[in-house]
Amino acid sequence: MQTHHISLLTGDAKLNADYYVGVLGMRFIKNSVNQANPRNRHVYYGDFMGTPGTVITFFPIDDLRDRTDGKMFFSGIHYSIPEGSTQYWLDRFAEKGLKAEVDAIGRIRTADFEDLPIRMQETEGKNFDWHINYMSDVPAEFQITGVIGAELHVPDVAATGRFFEELLEIPVKGNIIDLDGVEAIELVQTAEDAPNSRFGKGSTDHYALGVESEEDLKYYWERAKALGFKREVFIDRGYFRSAYFIEPGGNRIELATGADVKIMDRFFRHQEVPDSENFPKPGFQLKTVLFLGVYVGGTGPIPADERKQVV
Repeated sequence: MQTHHISLLTGDAKLNADYYVGVLGMRFIKNSVNQANPRNRHVYYGDFMGTPGTVITFFPIDDLRDRTDGKMFFSGIHYSIPEGSTQYWLDRFAEKGLKAEVDAIGRIRTADFEDLPIRMQETEGKNFDWHINYMSDVPAEFQITGVIGAELHVPDVAATGRFFEELLEIPVKGNIIDLDGVEAIELVQTAEDAPNSRFGKGSTDHYALGVESEEDLKYYWERAKALGFKREVFIDRGYFRSAYFIEPGGNRIELATGADVKIMDRFFRHQEVPDSENFPKPGFQLKTVLFLGVYVGGTGPIPADERKQVV
């Protein structure tokens, strides 16, 4: 299985966009609502197409408290970046006054504006065609290429490992939940005297893995019942379908089908502008958008100097 997306919490929507768009160079894909609570917002970032596997989402909540990472929690976002791009990113973080360092095996470690750990790792491949975010000042050859994991802190590593192996049929090697390719979720044992975790700024609501079809989703849903794992909800999101489970440590895992491109197309023809004066307001509607378009007989977005502003 591969990562589909990660959904997290933020206490400041504008500050959040400043980091993920302004610093990391991701595309602001969608401004929506929390379908479980339509009074709250849900914002999406990813590559230009919003490709599953590149997407992170945030639920902005006003007056959100600081998080407590205690007995059980996901920690951080692990990104893939192209080979040879580490120095570019170190220089970029330094130019923006942000601390970043390289660990013993060459991965960048830094944090967003709410102290959410960010890790970057060089892998093969670069963004191409519609995946390149032409609206970003990050050159295409250095842009983030995907979400490749996170840490999962739990009180019983073995029990959580069995959840992934027995239910999801994903191999677990030591403390590594071995997803496809370079992707991995890293299990970390929490201390016996760790406090109870409390959601807050930078907390992960859920980690989503992708499945091929609704039939696969139903297979795992019924398999969880047969094996005695906790099921939460099976739901149709309109442009994809999801099933939510609670792993033995108490963290939420989602399985999601791939997005329906025909339905999602409307999100990729209009770029919502995150620096609008109304951006922090729940449920606002933008009046100005950017028409992207394509060349007749060609591929890829129209170059920046040829895009048209429309109302």
